[in-house]
Amino acid sequence: MPSAVAGLSGAARGTRPAARADDARPASPEGPSRILYRHTALGPDYGLLALSSAAGPVEYRRDLPCERVHYAGGKGVCLTANRRFFTTYKALIFDDSFQVLHTIELAGAGSRTRVAPNGALAAVTVFVSGHSYADAKFSTSTTLIETRSGARIADLEEFVTLRDGAPWKEQDFNFWGVTFARDSETFYATLASGGRTFLVRGSVRARRMEVVREGVECPSLSPDGAHIAFKKVADAPYRHWVIAVLDLRTMQETGLKENRNVDDQVDWLDDEHIIYGLPESEMVSSVVINTWVIDRRGVDEPKLLLPNAASTVIVR
Repeated sequence: MPSAVAGLSGAARGTRPAARADDARPASPEGPSRILYRHTALGPDYGLLALSSAAGPVEYRRDLPCERVHYAGGKGVCLTANRRFFTTYKALIFDDSFQVLHTIELAGAGSRTRVAPNGALAAVTVFVSGHSYADAKFSTSTTLIETRSGARIADLEEFVTLRDGAPWKEQDFNFWGVTFARDSETFYATLASGGRTFLVRGSVRARRMEVVREGVECPSLSPDGAHIAFKKVADAPYRHWVIAVLDLRTMQETGLKENRNVDDQVDWLDDEHIIYGLPESEMVSSVVINTWVIDRRGVDEPKLLLPNAASTVIVR
């Protein structure tokens, strides 16, 4: 099998060139050469998995319409929704040639997914009830999946959770937003209970998690493992989510120069820059999403990285 870079850099089977020049390349001159994302421009390609290359036009996968996507280590996960009279949801695990290896039925709408750096594990979060993290009442289920076999490893609610060194368990536990460390065994996630959110650090092998800090949602670990970018609630001038960065060595938190509502599990362009999706318009509910980039130090203003792109993943 070709490497992840080789497989995703060549011409993908069953693809079609982009029709718009502004979709052909990342807007940042310092951006990577290959980016996977969910295409969000209105038209026949809406919702398709797309591959943007700095060297050529966008390629679309008609067999992979995705609500959410992630890719690492030669494996990817595409969360789908078949919207008919009864909507059904699936997770498609694919390889570096975009071939679907496994199809997994989901109990609800997929909201978050991450693949471990070595490609061996994936995490999938679905809404069991509710359709948004802003809903007053929602319930989630987060499952770890082995990508080679498609087997479910565990639900995070089955893990032991420690708080201040003692076991902690409540009836209203909800987990979401998994992010994996470079060892592909350690992970971070959000735990919600009692109307509060917590950052937890876990071990897949030990089936154990411990609370690290309060007030963290949808964590995303930097490639070097030194920082976690996350969303947090801000109340001024209105209640919405903003991005912050946590230094795991000093536990110092830094707010970024992004005041718009970022309801996303952000990702990393590199160790110094964060990428995230924002609707094209804040005034109305927009299905057109653009990917933005901002520095983690809270110094620079955000810049447009890629138009018409959501759930953006850097092919490393």
